[in-house]
Amino acid sequence: MVRPGDRVRFDGAVHTVVGISGMLVRLADGLGQSSAMHLPTLMTAPGFEVVGSGPGRLLPSGLLDGLEAGLAERALWWHRHMTEVLTGLAPDAPAGTVPRPEYDPASSSLADREATKAAELSVELGHPVSRHTVRRRRQRYQKRGVLGMVDGRHAPRRPPRGQVDSRVVDELRKLMDQAADGSTRTVSYYFTRVGRAVKKLDGPPVTMPSRATFYRLFNRLEAGRHTTGSARTRRSLASQPDGAFDQVTVCRPGELMEIDSTPFDVLVRLHRHPSGALPGQAKYLYQRTGGSISSLSHLIRASAISAIIDGSERITRRLLDSVPVDHSTQSDNPAPSDGEDDGIEDAA
Repeated sequence: MVRPGDRVRFDGAVHTVVGISGMLVRLADGLGQSSAMHLPTLMTAPGFEVVGSGPGRLLPSGLLDGLEAGLAERALWWHRHMTEVLTGLAPDAPAGTVPRPEYDPASSSLADREATKAAELSVELGHPVSRHTVRRRRQRYQKRGVLGMVDGRHAPRRPPRGQVDSRVVDELRKLMDQAADGSTRTVSYYFTRVGRAVKKLDGPPVTMPSRATFYRLFNRLEAGRHTTGSARTRRSLASQPDGAFDQVTVCRPGELMEIDSTPFDVLVRLHRHPSGALPGQAKYLYQRTGGSISSLSHLIRASAISAIIDGSERITRRLLDSVPVDHSTQSDNPAPSDGEDDGIEDAA
């Protein structure tokens, strides 16, 4: 059996095994030229022999630092089994060890080796382990190595900033926070501004990341903030209250009131209408519309149009009374009668 790092004689020359994936083995000759071929073809070729073994596969130092002992041991336990499924041998097998027949890639398929490993682990653990579980583990191992064997809830996670100096991240976040009420800028603008800002910081010199790395960092920190997008959306997000909206259960009408803080973008210039008069009619307007923004918008807009058409150029109580609102609001919130003491003058 061959493993990565082994030196083999093939086709009259000595090659180094630089990788094995399933039944495919990649070789490199003394000149650095690489080639790939099926493992059974290599091992049955005339003159084939293993002329030397490389060192066993070592895990990077400190790879599992920070994990609890039980989690690290479990990850290494899976690492051992997955290595045997893929290569036929455990990672610490002595040089010259021959794989067990059921795990020999030269005589068994990957699916068969997965099924064998599932049966073996079921006996060892005392509970069923399916072929699907072994296959999923094997795929994760091929993609992420031993870290893929760690429970995802406890796996080491890289910070969003990656290897970028934390002072660069701090300056970028400051500029992003300041952008809430400012004009929309490009990522290149932030790259330049952050570069200038970190040069003025006290302490050890700050190394700016490359432009490509900075752009990736910006995209991670900017997610959901619309820093380079719509200014209106950005300001709205910055003004929203802290915390997530959630469902609230109420037992009776009036127990909960929600206030819409969205700016009401209406500006009507009427020649005879005193500025600021409508806010003084808040009670009356609420009674007419039931607090509905759409009904309020319709009531004021229709009243303004009527005031322009009849030449009065002024919104009065009588004019507001003459404008119907939607049927449900009108039925639930009838306009106060003239005899009601609602504190509202007839003229606005």
